[in-house]
Amino acid sequence: DISLLVGTVNPMVPWITYILLFILLGTVVVTSIGSTTNVLNVSLTNQRHLTRALAQERNTLEGRIQERTTELEQRAAQLTAASEVARQMSAETDLDQLLKNAVQLIKEKFGLYYTAVFLSDTKNEFAVLKSGTGDAGQAMLEAGHRLKIGEEGIVGNVVFRGEPRVALNVGADATHFKNPHLPETQSEAALPLRVGERIIGALDVQSERSQAFASEDIKVLQTIADQLAVAIEKTSLMEQLEDSLRRFEARTQESTLKAWRTHIRSSR
Repeated sequence: DISLLVGTVNPMVPWITYILLFILLGTVVVTSIGSTTNVLNVSLTNQRHLTRALAQERNTLEGRIQERTTELEQRAAQLTAASEVARQMSAETDLDQLLKNAVQLIKEKFGLYYTAVFLSDTKNEFAVLKSGTGDAGQAMLEAGHRLKIGEEGIVGNVVFRGEPRVALNVGADATHFKNPHLPETQSEAALPLRVGERIIGALDVQSERSQAFASEDIKVLQTIADQLAVAIEKTSLMEQLEDSLRRFEARTQESTLKAWRTHIRSSR
């Protein structure tokens, strides 16, 4: 009976071995497939991250290129505006008209809220408003608006020191003069009007936007201020010369008339 049982069991051993080997092989295959799948998933995930990073980098570069292009276009427009302002200033011979045209052109070409020109008085004590844009400028001109040099406002500071001053946020600038006629001002810059070593006044520009003036803007505006200062000096000298000529002609006519009257009396 035992031999019969052994003969009956022994044939099953190979099958059990095959089954165990199959299960083991299946386990190895499944494990390998799982590992491969995990590796592929990690690779795909990394690929997605890399693709997103590349897309973000591309968008960033495109944004920078667009910003740079816009900036270059803005600089080109500013230089064109500066050239036009200089051309019109050089052709004007009346000081009041020169200043009026200059502030209006600068305001329009640079998209500003307000533009004005201040000139020092004869005692170099006050910076006196000579021209300002809009209704605010007209109202201040009629009121005789002026700022104490070295004491009042950004303009007074610039005329005293002879250096540009920029307030990108006027609320945080201690020297800013809060003007009730200009309630929307958020940024202000003043540029000295220089003739040689003399400071004859200041060009004042204001914007409704905070952080409105970059360093390149100030360079262009200072160039315009230098040109304006030369034009002001030239026009002032021409007006003084014309006034001297008028007085000389008047005196000459008066002297000639007196001489003729004396001659006529003597002849009589």
